[in-house]
Amino acid sequence: PCLQVYTANLIGGHANFKGNTPVIRRSAVALEPQFEPDSANAGRHILHVGEHYDYMTVYKFTKH
Repeated sequence: PCLQVYTANLIGGHANFKGNTPVIRRSAVALEPQFEPDSANAGRHILHVGEHYDYMTVYKFTKH
């Protein structure tokens, strides 16, 4: 139900990304689907013994 978005605003420096791509500020973004922050501590979205959780996220990018 939620999407955490991380941007590469504060990275940069000495390491490289995969494929030896330079780490440059604002050059990457991470999209992490998850439940709302602190939901487990509020008693929501907790699995109990015998329960099963299955979830699929599909990212679809199109050019208009």
